[in-house]
Amino acid sequence: MSTNYFLYTEIKIDNKWYCINNKIKDIDKKKYGLATTYYLGSYSYFRETYDKLESIGNPIDKNELSDELKEKYGTEKLQYETLPLAVSLEDIKVCIPSKKLMNIMDM
Repeated sequence: MSTNYFLYTEIKIDNKWYCINNKIKDIDKKKYGLATTYYLGSYSYFRETYDKLESIGNPIDKNELSDELKEKYGTEKLQYETLPLAVSLEDIKVCIPSKKLMNIMDM
C-alpha cells in the first residue's frame, strides 16, 4: 500500500485559515497549481515523523481549511483518508534537533 504525505503552510487570522503556499505553473497542463511545502510518497521514510506531528497537532475538519486547499482537495471524504492536522510552528521547532534548527533559522 502506498502512502502520500502532503504538507502545506497555512496561517489562521480571525478564525479563518489562509494558505500561504504560492502557485506554480505546471508546464504540461499549462495551468497554475498549489505548491506543497513538503511532499513525500513513502510510508516507511516519513511515518515516524507523521506520528510525531499527529501526536502534537490538532485534527481539523476539512471544511476549516483555507479556500485554496478546499478547492484542491474538495470536502468529500476519501477512502483511507486521515483528517488534516494543524501543527504550530513552535511545536514543529521542538521536534527538530537543535543543530538542524540553527541551520534553518540561519536561512
